[in-house]
Amino acid sequence: MNSKYFKIDLCGEWTSIIEKYRNSYNGDDGSSSGSSILGSDSVISSIVPGEIHMDLLRNNLISDPYKGEKELLYRWIAESDWRFIKNFDIKKEEWDHINQHFTIAELVCQGIDTIADIVINGQQVARVENMFVEFKFDIKKYLLVDRNKIEVIIYSPERYCKEQSQKYQYQVPEWEYPNGVHHRNFIRKCECHFGWDWGPCFCPMGIYKEIFIQCRTVPLLDKVKITQDHSKYGQDQSVELKIDITLSEILSHDYLSLSIFDPDEKLISSIIVEPKDPSWVKSNNLVTINIEKANLWWPNGYGSQPLYRLETSIVSSKEKSERSIIKTTKYIGLRSIQVDTSKDAFGSKFQIVVNSVPIFAKGSDWIPADHFLTRIEKSTIKHLLSSAKESNMNCLRLWGGGVYETDHFYQLCDKYGLLVWHDFMFGCALYPTNKEFLENVKREVVYQVNRIGHHACIALWCGSNESEQAISEKLWDPIKQCPERYLLDFNKLYIETIQPTLSNTLEGSFFWLSSPSNGVGVWGNTNDDTQGDTHYWAVWHSDMPFTQYLKSKSRFLSEFGFQSLPSCKNLKTVVGANELNITSTEMENRQRSPKPGNVGILKHVGLHFRVPSDFEHFCYVTQILQAISIKTGCEHWRRMKPYCMGTLYWQLNDIWVGPSWSSIEYNGDWKALQYFAKHFYNPLLVSFAEDLDNPDQLEIWITHDYNSFDFMLNGELVIQIYDLSNGLVEKEISSHSFSIETCQHAESSKVLAPLSKSVLFGDLKKHRGHYIILAKLQLARETIESMKTLHISINHSYENVYYPCPFKQLVLKKTKITLSSNGVGIKGQFNFVVESQEAAAVALFVWISTDKDGHFSDNGFTLFKSSTKKITFYPKSKDSSLDITDFKVYSLVDTFM
Repeated sequence: MNSKYFKIDLCGEWTSIIEKYRNSYNGDDGSSSGSSILGSDSVISSIVPGEIHMDLLRNNLISDPYKGEKELLYRWIAESDWRFIKNFDIKKEEWDHINQHFTIAELVCQGIDTIADIVINGQQVARVENMFVEFKFDIKKYLLVDRNKIEVIIYSPERYCKEQSQKYQYQVPEWEYPNGVHHRNFIRKCECHFGWDWGPCFCPMGIYKEIFIQCRTVPLLDKVKITQDHSKYGQDQSVELKIDITLSEILSHDYLSLSIFDPDEKLISSIIVEPKDPSWVKSNNLVTINIEKANLWWPNGYGSQPLYRLETSIVSSKEKSERSIIKTTKYIGLRSIQVDTSKDAFGSKFQIVVNSVPIFAKGSDWIPADHFLTRIEKSTIKHLLSSAKESNMNCLRLWGGGVYETDHFYQLCDKYGLLVWHDFMFGCALYPTNKEFLENVKREVVYQVNRIGHHACIALWCGSNESEQAISEKLWDPIKQCPERYLLDFNKLYIETIQPTLSNTLEGSFFWLSSPSNGVGVWGNTNDDTQGDTHYWAVWHSDMPFTQYLKSKSRFLSEFGFQSLPSCKNLKTVVGANELNITSTEMENRQRSPKPGNVGILKHVGLHFRVPSDFEHFCYVTQILQAISIKTGCEHWRRMKPYCMGTLYWQLNDIWVGPSWSSIEYNGDWKALQYFAKHFYNPLLVSFAEDLDNPDQLEIWITHDYNSFDFMLNGELVIQIYDLSNGLVEKEISSHSFSIETCQHAESSKVLAPLSKSVLFGDLKKHRGHYIILAKLQLARETIESMKTLHISINHSYENVYYPCPFKQLVLKKTKITLSSNGVGIKGQFNFVVESQEAAAVALFVWISTDKDGHFSDNGFTLFKSSTKKITFYPKSKDSSLDITDFKVYSLVDTFM
């Protein structure tokens, strides 16, 4: 046993019982002596980390909460109080060692959800009231030799919120959701646990992170804060790291060791200090390390993502070979980062600047990957984030109604070059501002910013989601009646509490007041097109056509979206076979955005497509519809660069299986939107632009994101009109040569070809429904060589298609498409060829489907006559039994039948 540090792990097997049973579903409010439906004194086998719903499921006491309509039926679980119990032994020799050698024995609770009393050997240790904070308590005086017992009593979050709201002196409004629970704003817990407009309401409870006892004589490395000075980089390519270390107690006999390794694991610098001064238990104890020839970190698509490893240790001697007693490891990406909101001729900019290069943020919004956090696998997070990278995203907005993510999440964002717009966990509500609540928030901000603030991916911190907008637009009656009260409360929470706490905790951090917002102190329309960020919901919530996107002139889009259904395959896992219909009871229960809801999906399908007769094709068409909607907006805003400098669509991922705005389904399958994003977020984009004021005008634009490089983008634009019925080129319009400089201050979006629709189609024999227009960029050889030298990924051609009329009016011909196998490749990848036969017509939105979980290298593409396309399937798990018969293919014409 180490004489300076000893750990007792409390994770694993526990038991749980209902402390107090309540069930509003059957009228039992807990005041009677009624017993649980589990039976009186039922003892449940539990697992920590875990949640009570998952314990009940594991013990076959409930069925899967996600299947069918379970929220109200299982409401009693979150309405009841639960006692979690674990017995553990401290052997006599361990007990003697603890008493003789260790000055501190502390209980470490890395995450308890949420309101809980902690009891050890019958004695109250503490109450915890924030699931976002790690708690530590010195418990040495409570421990016994041999048998010990720890109990964590977790109280109903629903009951707690109701009681706190009733005690408060006035109403604090919030958005409410179908099947949801009210007053979520009175508890520091994941807010979407109480229901949202894309997810369920189960309000999980449990010890959802690790819990252990650490006995020690040495202090802990309470904080290791890192700031970077890039002021000399332009002169000698050096970056100075300033490492601010705070110890929990004075270091009496030991030493502090710091070592930093380059991305190739070569030791750059090693320092040993002897921090015996009492000031080391405070901040501002700086150790400075200079890194020469620094290798900079860049967002995805702008460069590489090298990471330096910083090890900070407490050791017993100055010998470099000495083994660490306590050690922390942080990976550092060297980059400068600012958010530029300076004034310009139009209003104020809003752009993220990395290493002095303005970045066009391409990405989406992130929500929790499951309602039950403990069943989220690391592989799930990796798949979602690698999918974002693969789809050419460089930024995710971590939304404020969920949770601060795991360390693994931020490590992967660093690795993949995904900037994180980080909301604090406040969303779609106002909040109490009594002293206890604000102190709770301060602890949360300090803990979370210290935990994750060093990551290269963190671009900015944002106060909340849509809270400022609620005040600005007086969205709730209490605000209309007393606006000054709620404005003062808003300022107390965000401007007087969160902002200074962030600033004091992390030097140089950027704080954005809310999303959407114009910034701190700039009150008014929070969706002002001339400044700040925008949530643009005119298309979905206001039921406007997709062309409405073309009217938006926003500086930065942090939310906009359009719903689709999951695949029929995935809906079958949670919805009964007789309920697979857009207007069925179960399908309408799954829809949590009542306006416009499933009716809105059906309406837009009818506007653009022929409504399919079978449900599988209907699901497919909703996904193509969603993809076209978001593609329309993203291409428009990318053409507006540098006026607009970001599009983050709502949303990347799903929390369960149901209608939503996601581009990746709950099981990890890509929707059509994710495949489309891979193209419309490509660093080099060719796109069509229509002029709403001049319907005859059609422009072809080129847009690129190569501003961190310096080379000439040369090539040729080819424009062709295809006859859909025979697949032939009806008319080759023209070829345009282009030559574009790509350096930082060069133009990055321009018109290549202004066209007239009447001229394009005027001399054709058939009406416009028989044709599509293909625009294709072909890069010059010297450009390709330059890109290879700079390690820029290359597509040898970049193309886009223009449809001259609604899809339902296109004259499509049945097309024969075949799949042929190239066999199973590395890591279980399955390679095959999609081929259009010689006699075939043009196939639109070709879709390959399978009952296996995974995603393809491409999908939803156009396949021209006598052409082939190589496709790779990436299975969720390795499956050597994959065969070509596991896949089927169809296209838009199959929905016309």
